[in-house]
Formats: sequence, C-alpha cells, structure tokens
Amino acid sequence: MEKKLKIGATFSNHHLKYLNLDVDKALLEFKELNLKWMRVGCYWNEIEDKKGIYEFSEVEKIIEFCERNKINVVLTVGMKAPRWPEYYIPEWTNRRFRLLGVVRTSDRVFLKKTLNFIEETINKFKENKSIKVWQVENEPLDPSGDKKISISEKFLAKEIEVVRKIDKTRKVLVNVWGNKLYSRKNYLVAAKLGDIVGLDIYLKTPHYKIGIIKRFIGPYDSIDRIKKVSDSIRKLGKELWVTELQTEPWEDGLVTQKEFPQSFMPTDFEKNLKYSLEFEPSVILLWGFEYWFWRKENGNSLYWEKAKNVIAKYSNSI
Repeated sequence: MEKKLKIGATFSNHHLKYLNLDVDKALLEFKELNLKWMRVGCYWNEIEDKKGIYEFSEVEKIIEFCERNKINVVLTVGMKAPRWPEYYIPEWTNRRFRLLGVVRTSDRVFLKKTLNFIEETINKFKENKSIKVWQVENEPLDPSGDKKISISEKFLAKEIEVVRKIDKTRKVLVNVWGNKLYSRKNYLVAAKLGDIVGLDIYLKTPHYKIGIIKRFIGPYDSIDRIKKVSDSIRKLGKELWVTELQTEPWEDGLVTQKEFPQSFMPTDFEKNLKYSLEFEPSVILLWGFEYWFWRKENGNSLYWEKAKNVIAKYSNSI
C-alpha cells in the first residue's frame, strides 16, 4: 500500500501571466487537482510599484479563493519569491547588485525598505485563516538570480524578527537549495532561524558546456546523506518539508517548447515523488503546476493527467 502524505504545489500568478494564462481559471484548475496546500508568492515590485502605495488585490484574491475552498496557504514575504528572476525589488529602491554579492544589514536604508514591505504584508494578511505558514524569502541563503546574490544570515534574522513580532502564532519556514546540502550547510542556519526547513529538490538540472546541454544532474549528495540531513533537522526540533519538488522540465529558458523534454517527462512524476518520500517530509510542494496547465491549455494534457493521477494516488484529505 502506497504511503499517503500532505501534498500541494507552488502557484505563481507572476509566472502564469508570463505564460499568458488566466489566473482565475488556473485557480479553478488547482482546486480540481485536489491539492491541499498552495505556496503563494508576494512579488514586491508588483505590489509596491510606487513607494508607499501597496496593491495587494491579486494576492488577496488568491488567498480568499483558498479560504473558500479550504486550501492551506504558505505565503512568501520579502524581496525574493518563487520563479525567475528570483529577486523582485522595485525600481524606486535604487538597489543595484554586484555579481556574487551578499545582501547585508550594513545596507541600512535597503534593510529598512525591505522590513517595511514585510511588515505591511504580514499586517495585511495576518487575519486570513487559510494562511498557515509564513515563508520568509525564497532560498535566501543560496546565491541565485542573474547576479548570483544571496541574503546574509543577519539580514534574514532581522526579517524573521519582524514577522514573529507581528504574528506569534504561525510557524516560519526557511527553504534552501537541496541539491547542495553538505557543501553549503545552509540547512543549519535555516533550522536555527525557522520552525520549518524546506528542501528544494531537482532530479534533473542541465549541465552546460559551451552553451550546450551535455548532461542532466541531480542532487550532489547521496540519498543517504540527504536522509541524514533530514534526520538532523528533526532532531533539532524542526519540521522538514520538501518545498520544491521538480515536476516540470528545466531546459531552454523559462519554459521549454520541446514536446519530450529530457529533464522531466510525465513518467518522472511518481519517480520523483517516491524519491522525496525517502526523507519523510511532513508536506511536499510540487514545482510545475503552471507548466502542466500551460501544456494542457495548448492541447497537450499528458503532464496534467499524470499529475492528477499521481496526486490522487499519494495525497490524503486534511
């Protein structure tokens, strides 16, 4: 008998719009999949396009939908959010990154701007019952985006401090890039600062040579090592989630046009899910809902139907 678990997916209104998909229809389709968790991003440059003027209506619509349909929400807050380009910083902040830089508390002006946005966001949504967890930043400790920038531990701690000051009831999640756990050891900082540690696991990412994909690689650590990391996180009294499990292709830019992309095929759904079950996470959030929906809307339902079947097989109702 297959093991059942709590399962959900990331829902990026930003990415849906990039793919020219209808966000309202996507919400209805999300419900049809019977997913019980939704991770929603607050995109700072869209919400506070002009300094001090906040437009939360789109996020509010998504959260209200979840509340009506009994879907639990993980809300991400901060300068980073799910999907490329990773950082969503408004132009008015005048913040410019250098290659391989680190966002530090020494940049007091930018720190204040970031904390103000987080404070506004938490105050706006703290009464919504569907929100169960605050995710502070997205992979904050790992270098990402076109400049390969990371957020320092001290900066992240300041952000989490603001969240906990406003809301003392909900748990805080900090996620890390799960494909390089032992070399970076960011999970230890995540466990120190958060209540939940999320691992982002991708089984097939492209390895390029002279601009050409030579092969696909997965986590640098063995499955036994990742199990040890997972156990150590629980021994620290923290909950373990898989916050991003690859269930879409990762090649040819933001969305591949290939009919049969090597990095993720419909047959990989169950294989990847079984892999992540080895770490005994409390919740698994799938990464790729927007892609399945995009393929379906463009006449190919293979990914959608496979997702639907696997979710029905493994997911329990909560």
